[in-house]
Amino acid sequence: MKRISYGHPEWDRIEKEASNLVDMRFNHVSTQTVGKVMDGSLFEYIAAPSFVIKFHEWVDEYKLEELEIEFKDETENVEIDEDEFLEWAQDNYGEPIEEFYYESEHYPMWGTMFEARDLSFSGLIENHVDELYEIGLGVVQSTDDYRAMLFVPGAGYDFYEAHWIPLFTEIFKWINVTSQKDKEK
Repeated sequence: MKRISYGHPEWDRIEKEASNLVDMRFNHVSTQTVGKVMDGSLFEYIAAPSFVIKFHEWVDEYKLEELEIEFKDETENVEIDEDEFLEWAQDNYGEPIEEFYYESEHYPMWGTMFEARDLSFSGLIENHVDELYEIGLGVVQSTDDYRAMLFVPGAGYDFYEAHWIPLFTEIFKWINVTSQKDKEK
């Protein structure tokens, strides 16, 4: 699906629906308050994306080619099975990949965190960590004090275009985005 941006003919409607969903589905909680309630251990509750995502962030095209050659030499495989290759990469390079991820500053930069208002939505958030990470949102796992929360590890740009609209159009599909061609059918 193509990302919705300012130039989209239904931008105003989509942005308004996203805004309403943000207000309806989330409690806005101060990041500072969450940090205090969690005794300064907020980082421990941040859900990490899958190894596959961390691997692809860690490796660049040149390094990927080198790893594929190393994998083929070690395993004597002519073809690369993606699952087998990722398992090999985790066994051989898991530690530097994890270190790279934890140094990537995937931590709340914005002063507000967005707590799910109900348990079912909290569970939905926790089940979509990879997809949320891909649209630039972080997930704090639920605790005794809070349901699952989203956070923004950035600042200085339009959150609706970057995060909220993709959340509700691409991941949860709660906002219907129809093109002019679809309307004419």
